[in-house]
Amino acid sequence: MKKTLVLMIAACFTLACEGNGLVDGSIKDPNNTLTDKDKDNNKTNPDKEPTVIDKDGNPVKVEPEVVEKLATKCEERPEALEGVPLRVLTTNEINLALAELFPNLELEYFDMSSRDTKIGHRFVRNSQENVTAAHVVEFRKMAEAVATQVHDEVEKVANCTADPSTEVQCIRDSIEKLTTTAFRRPLEDGELDKYFTFYRVGDEINHREGMRYIVEMILQSPSFMYIFEEDNSETRQLSGREIAQHLSSMFTQSLPDEALLAAGEDGTLLTNTGRIEHARRLIESDLGKQTIKTIVSQWFGVNSIGSGPLGQLDSSIISGAELESHQLISDIVENGSDWTKLLTSDYTIVNPTMAAHYDIDISGGEDLGNNWYKVKTDYSAGLLTQSSFLAVNGTRSVHRGHNVWTDILCGTVPGAPGEINAPETFEGESDRSKQEKRMAENDCGFCHAQMEPHGIALDLFDSVGRRVSEDQFGNKLTNDGQLMNPDGTFTDIIGARGLGEQLSERKEARACVAKQMFTWAFARKLTAQDTCEIFDIEHALLTNGDNLKEALIQIVAADEFIER
Repeated sequence: MKKTLVLMIAACFTLACEGNGLVDGSIKDPNNTLTDKDKDNNKTNPDKEPTVIDKDGNPVKVEPEVVEKLATKCEERPEALEGVPLRVLTTNEINLALAELFPNLELEYFDMSSRDTKIGHRFVRNSQENVTAAHVVEFRKMAEAVATQVHDEVEKVANCTADPSTEVQCIRDSIEKLTTTAFRRPLEDGELDKYFTFYRVGDEINHREGMRYIVEMILQSPSFMYIFEEDNSETRQLSGREIAQHLSSMFTQSLPDEALLAAGEDGTLLTNTGRIEHARRLIESDLGKQTIKTIVSQWFGVNSIGSGPLGQLDSSIISGAELESHQLISDIVENGSDWTKLLTSDYTIVNPTMAAHYDIDISGGEDLGNNWYKVKTDYSAGLLTQSSFLAVNGTRSVHRGHNVWTDILCGTVPGAPGEINAPETFEGESDRSKQEKRMAENDCGFCHAQMEPHGIALDLFDSVGRRVSEDQFGNKLTNDGQLMNPDGTFTDIIGARGLGEQLSERKEARACVAKQMFTWAFARKLTAQDTCEIFDIEHALLTNGDNLKEALIQIVAADEFIER
């Protein structure tokens, strides 16, 4: 039975990868195009020093088998990649867009997250969104609230009535700026006249009412609410305008700024170097840094804290846990460290509230300012040991193990069968005993053996991420687990740090990072035609010190990014 189970698990692991041209988490050579010269210069020639060249032209030493992989070519790339013809703005994108449109107003945060949809169960991108009547009502309420505030503080948006000689031109200029920014494009011929006429309907009462009318109209326009590609009838290159809105959505979750729109109009974004230049500029902006936090937070599932066990605690713990994760993500990713530190860093960054929550002494930590302290512990393992990750993913090893398996290794877990003969348990039974029963059960073992052995490594943390040694019944907890290998065998691990170190060394984990970054960038699920793109992202990770920002930039550098 054990041998059969191992073979079944190995088969499932391989199938999960082969769907996208992956085996053991690494890219297959689709056309067997590794040339003899490539081989002679790399793995098959022991006298050669195996290196690749980074973005600055400097050699980077890597293992010989990795060099062979990097020499693999994707000659028969698809003519174009699948796009997303229509995507409604997410809650976060709407609020950031409003902040860009009305920088002088202190707007409330409009929570419309109930209508947001996710790709898989992580990234909020709304590519599969079906707009319902309820959604239209939410947009209308948002538009009315913003328009009312514009009415009340119109001098902060369009202060045009002081000089009658310039009033009309001032109003037209204000409307043109609002519409072109909101719609992410220049206005077409006659379009400004149409909006100015609509303004005049309200202006019959006064200027404030005119601006209320026009703002309501703009914020309920499909041109504001949707990101869409103009023509999908045949294979074509995206326009500069479309590329600009894709770049801004990908790197800042907001509206294209003037420089990006100009680059779209003059053709700069049609070039690889132009897209790279603006991608680097955007990713280093304040909104770009915030977007990096959003990407990693959604990837690891640490952005839904209020809906988990932490939601039952004081609000200062809820906000503190989220900010703790953001602090660590910033410290690692924004500063150019490799993505594996998200799983292995031996420190956390806490404020006094979270330090008390964990019972951590911050007196010896590094003071980062604003009441945040960088503190090393003997158990920290990046995000894996933070309350936001542990609480969101539950207390049972199966929940935590499932998320590690699917989000960090990109494994798949079949759905539960229609009828399950769950193993019998009794009150007060230890978690380890229940885990062993689930993995031994015919109906349950196949799936649970993929998740629970490594989920056990996180068992010394309770439902809100605090360290514990016993469960509620007094049973001693242990954290000696196992991580499944691609061939179905297991590697022993001890604790969260052991789990993080093993994950960081897995080729399939790096391949999963590439898939996750692609999914965010293209706002859709992977397809078989994306194999070469995933390879390119993996290549970018390998040649840039596993830097996530460079991996994202590699995506937009490819010609396929602008082909549909």
